[in-house]
Amino acid sequence: MIRVESMSKIEGYENADLTSWNGPPYSYSVKIKNKTIRMMGFNEQHIKDQLHPKTATRITKIKDR
Repeated sequence: MIRVESMSKIEGYENADLTSWNGPPYSYSVKIKNKTIRMMGFNEQHIKDQLHPKTATRITKIKDR
């Protein structure tokens, strides 16, 4: 495990805008090249950042039961 002092030193998080974050990570259904996977994230932009350089064709938040 690598110890990191701040999130700004992790590549890909320097432009993260978590001001719209409104609670815990949520479940999302993500479709990439006709394959559907389930991911966790704070918002749609967070999911897109996790997938980079791939692009999702559909991102849907899974409703809580």
